[in-house]
Amino acid sequence: MTFHFQCDLSPALTNAGVSRFLITTIPSTLYIYDEEGTNLTLQAAACCITESLNKLARDGVVIRDRIGEEVCRLRGFVMNFKGDWKYLAQMFNMTKTAQQEEICWKCGATKGTNDPDMCYVNLSPTAPWRAVHGPGWRVRPSFADLASGRICFEDTMIGGDLLHIWHLGVGRDAIGSIVRQLVKERYWPGSNIERRLAFATASLKQWCKHRSMSLTIKRLSKQNLTWGSECFGLVLAPSFVCCLS
Repeated sequence: MTFHFQCDLSPALTNAGVSRFLITTIPSTLYIYDEEGTNLTLQAAACCITESLNKLARDGVVIRDRIGEEVCRLRGFVMNFKGDWKYLAQMFNMTKTAQQEEICWKCGATKGTNDPDMCYVNLSPTAPWRAVHGPGWRVRPSFADLASGRICFEDTMIGGDLLHIWHLGVGRDAIGSIVRQLVKERYWPGSNIERRLAFATASLKQWCKHRSMSLTIKRLSKQNLTWGSECFGLVLAPSFVCCLS
């Protein structure tokens, strides 16, 4: 596990080498878990990090001039915790993880295996998962002790990383569902599904060629759109395909 901090106001935000600052790295071979599955090693590290972050917000870092006179104090405040689902689940002791049917720590959304209406891609205003709430964690996480003056920890600080949310996550679900619906509505010409998908593939390749973009998926088919399954649509393709959307 690697911890680092990043300022969202950095002028070099897209340059990971100069905008991200390493806090610590902990090999997974050092992890110790309790009987309930809480990662005690990461929680101990987070406790120390939280103390430092609270001190940074409270006392700040003194900036001095050449003769040693204090010029100002720089303070830092935590606004958001970002990471992949595995990181967030371990750091915040989530009761629901990506390995389970129920995958959201704030609602009742599921993978849709048992009940498609509860699937997280069901965005209907009346989706039944909207009526289910918490609890978020089984043991209070160390980061919950964050208290930086007027900015204290809230579960709204737990955020996801765009790469994992969209490119490796719901992006492929959304694209798969949209393509399947467009095929059903006969958006592309063709007397059957296979011919419409072939036309869609040709259009996609032409679009990428005009923009000098590479395309790793060779063609759209029933297989890579999970056609025929009872679940919602999903395009089985590398995450880069979400950039093209």
